Amino acid sequence: MDAVTVSAVIGAGSALAGVFLSQILSMLQARVERKHKQQALLREKLEDLAEHLVQTSRWMEAWFHQAVANRTKSQKASDDPLRSSEEARRVYVLSLLYFPRLLPESQRVMTALNTLHFLSDEPKINNEKLVQAAKDFAAAKKALEELIAEEAKKLTRL
Repeated sequence: MDAVTVSAVIGAGSALAGVFLSQILSMLQARVERKHKQQALLREKLEDLAEHLVQTSRWMEAWFHQAVANRTKSQKASDDPLRSSEEARRVYVLSLLYFPRLLPESQRVMTALNTLHFLSDEPKINNEKLVQAAKDFAAAKKALEELIAEEAKKLTRL
């Protein structure tokens, strides 16, 4: 091979290597950007989940205090049970879609709230059952909050 051919082969090889390297770097950059967007979405959804849990908890605390104060069916404590159910369902759905590890505790929160709703429909409120349901809710909420904190640490670590 003469010098011109060698020079052309080296030039063509360098051009191909440059294109190849450029494509590899573009693919790596796209992958990093996708991962970053996914992490941002997960952080946003975890924040939503935590906010819905706080709203559910606020409603439950207000409901509990009102239920204890009102002893009869005619003074029903459950002023807006659907609102709390929607908030709790949102916690459950976000767990189901984005955070399967949180699902069992989300289900415990829903179960405790359902128990409270059933208690509110009884003709006379049973304080023992009411207190137990409130304790069950508090335990499920605490466990869910701990899992949310663990998930947040994982998402901010990456």
